[in-house]
Amino acid sequence: MREMATKDKACTTHDNIPQDLIDSYASRHSITEKMDEAERRVWDSLDDEDRRMIQSDRVYYGTNYGTGCGPGDEYVSFRDVIGIRQFD
Repeated sequence: MREMATKDKACTTHDNIPQDLIDSYASRHSITEKMDEAERRVWDSLDDEDRRMIQSDRVYYGTNYGTGCGPGDEYVSFRDVIGIRQFD
């Protein structure tokens, strides 16, 4: 799980999603609220850049900003991002 959480595995690029959208999404959908203990340990071990890229991927897949489809504001969990990264 730790390997898939690093920024090198991100589906988005550093400048793909504006920071204000990342911050807005993260304030509406806390990433830690649905984490289990193992996920929380991995999250706590990540540096700021790894965390930013996970949040960026959450915006991409959870809103219609990135994908252009869907209802536009769905909760994407840490585990969802890790799973998506394995196949994207």
